[in-house]
Amino acid sequence: MSVAALALSALLDRGLLDYYAYNRNASLGAYRAAAALDPTSAVAYWGEALAFGPNVNEPLDAADFAEAQPLIARAVAVETTAAPRDRDLIDALAARYAGIWNDHARDEAVYRQRMGLLAAKYPADDDVAMLYAEALADSGQSDDWARVGMLAAGVLARDPQHPMANHLCIHAEDDAADRASAIACARRLDAMTFAPEQEHLAHMPAHAWIETGAYAAAIASSERAYALAERLRAQPGADPSVYEGHDVAIGYAAAMVLGDEGRAMVWSDRAKALDPSRDPTSTVLVRFGRWADVLAESDERDATLAAARVLALVRTGEIELARRAFARLPSAQKASPLGIMAQARLDEHDGKTNAAARALRVLASQQFENYDAEYLPPIPAIEALGGLYLRSGAFADAIAAFREALAHYPNDPRALYGLSVAFRKAGKAPESAETMAAFLRRWEGADTALSLDDI
Repeated sequence: MSVAALALSALLDRGLLDYYAYNRNASLGAYRAAAALDPTSAVAYWGEALAFGPNVNEPLDAADFAEAQPLIARAVAVETTAAPRDRDLIDALAARYAGIWNDHARDEAVYRQRMGLLAAKYPADDDVAMLYAEALADSGQSDDWARVGMLAAGVLARDPQHPMANHLCIHAEDDAADRASAIACARRLDAMTFAPEQEHLAHMPAHAWIETGAYAAAIASSERAYALAERLRAQPGADPSVYEGHDVAIGYAAAMVLGDEGRAMVWSDRAKALDPSRDPTSTVLVRFGRWADVLAESDERDATLAAARVLALVRTGEIELARRAFARLPSAQKASPLGIMAQARLDEHDGKTNAAARALRVLASQQFENYDAEYLPPIPAIEALGGLYLRSGAFADAIAAFREALAHYPNDPRALYGLSVAFRKAGKAPESAETMAAFLRRWEGADTALSLDDI
């Protein structure tokens, strides 16, 4: 193979890998470079049209459709230069852009159907299988997701190192009861080497880790992905990763659960650097009981800080000051998560356990609905509900609440700690000892002491 042919092949391979990493701009750049190197390369134009298409995180829009349509037409015009399998892929993708934008839903269905036929025609072609799997995943239908998982499993049986198969394996098992396959895929992706343009593939293991309660592993995967995203940002002329904020969100959530205040603050600072309007500092201080710092730094003009200040006043015993500060909060701030938690603490101080429990239960239900998959609330209300019941002597209710917390947030150390204490108070010493041992394993890397009042 000539030097030019080798260079073309490398660009085409890079374009597909960047596509698998959901990096549209990088994929387009590689395929455009391939087309510039060889204007007769039908696969290069096919790749450009493919990159403009949807993925799991980015739906197709009218502007992308308009960009892709002439590109696939150009690929069709020169497809006689392509291999038979590549001509089949070009003809299938042409169906996605065959009509007008208003008919794109129908054309997407035709594209999925044609890719399914190609997967059957080329049963040992891993990339054809994964392109079909991505087309199915883009439909958003649960039945299609089941097929995605099967396709990924088939490719992994032949090539355990296939990046897209490992990527989609994790997505396909987001709601699965048994996450063994997703964990295996996460381990493989963690062990692979990626260019900065492919940082989303380095991020993907964090999905599996945080969803299964492996919070330290989630932080490690997020750190690696964040470092790649920062390297990409530093490249002259490179587009910053659209997923860098995602990396930060997962690292922050995992650190908040683990009890690692120092690392949580690092992620908080990174979030602030990406979006100066977003400052999670006060939430970190609340999570780790830094009440003096909350009172020193709070500004009542800021909703989060003002509600945090009320909670800090309650927790430092300044009840009357807390009541007055709470009364001054606008309705929206009172209804914020920290506002609700402050009101619950005031109610608890006044002996209104049932009122506090009702408020925390409503907030917990909202969090269950609003934080799904790998997203976790910075301060889970269901933990606070368990702590309320435990401090009030309702040990059976505390046990139930902490178990519910663990069902939503596996291995949550604070829930394990509270559950252990609740078991002990309820006279269940063996269960208490076993749960405390589990807590200590998860809390080993924490830089924060924990007491019952911290929950």
